[in-house]
Amino acid sequence: MKTVIDRKHMLFSDLRIKTPKSDIGDQVELRYNSMRDFGDVYHKVIFDFHLSKSVLDLAELQIFHDWFEGRGLSTFVNGNAVGTLAKMDISSLLLESLTDQTRIKGGGTLTNLHDLDNFAYRLDLTDARVSLADLKEVVYELDSVPTLKSIEAVDLSGELNGSLTNMTFDGDLDANPGHFAGHLLVDFEESVDAMQYDLEGDLQNWDVGALAGGRFDAHIDQSHVLLTGIGITQENLDLDLDLQLNQYAVLGRTLKNVDVSVS
Repeated sequence: MKTVIDRKHMLFSDLRIKTPKSDIGDQVELRYNSMRDFGDVYHKVIFDFHLSKSVLDLAELQIFHDWFEGRGLSTFVNGNAVGTLAKMDISSLLLESLTDQTRIKGGGTLTNLHDLDNFAYRLDLTDARVSLADLKEVVYELDSVPTLKSIEAVDLSGELNGSLTNMTFDGDLDANPGHFAGHLLVDFEESVDAMQYDLEGDLQNWDVGALAGGRFDAHIDQSHVLLTGIGITQENLDLDLDLQLNQYAVLGRTLKNVDVSVS
């Protein structure tokens, strides 16, 4: 490691931080007006992170917050982020799982890195593919959702906002059953099993039969959907659904302009 320290900055290059499961590098710079800024390090000291050929295991973040306990996924990380720990801008990010099934590319903003109870993020996703198997390593509670078992991966483009206990997505989503464009809100502050959700947007080319485990033949060619609810299992599920079916097919028969409401 190479180190440069003067009155207004510290530079650590050729840096490697190794733990039992992670290997982080390669350069960190700290910028400040004077050493007095370290009295309010979260808001006054600017950090400039350059990560290259790094490996991060999410389970090791448990040292910073209990939420990460048991949520292990090893990832390759490359990127650049500049700002204070209170608000940091990500100019570039490339995150890939070691399974080679998940890839997230984009930029955004992180806030309150020093206080993860109030941590928030905004990510502009330009190229993202998330494997459901990888996602369940992080959010293991999703393994109890039968509908997700037929989905191998999801392709995303749009804006992702959230914290450790909620998430909103605005953009386009492609999964094996079909395409969705619109807004999705998921809040799991109480628990993932009892999470609340709100979804509104357009569905195209959805294989409803595949989502139901192949028990029947049904396709949604074009539809607008509004869904609000709570719970993810049959035991605690409570939802309201308004489905405007512009065109769909059941058992090979095509139908148009039908509204379906379920509560």
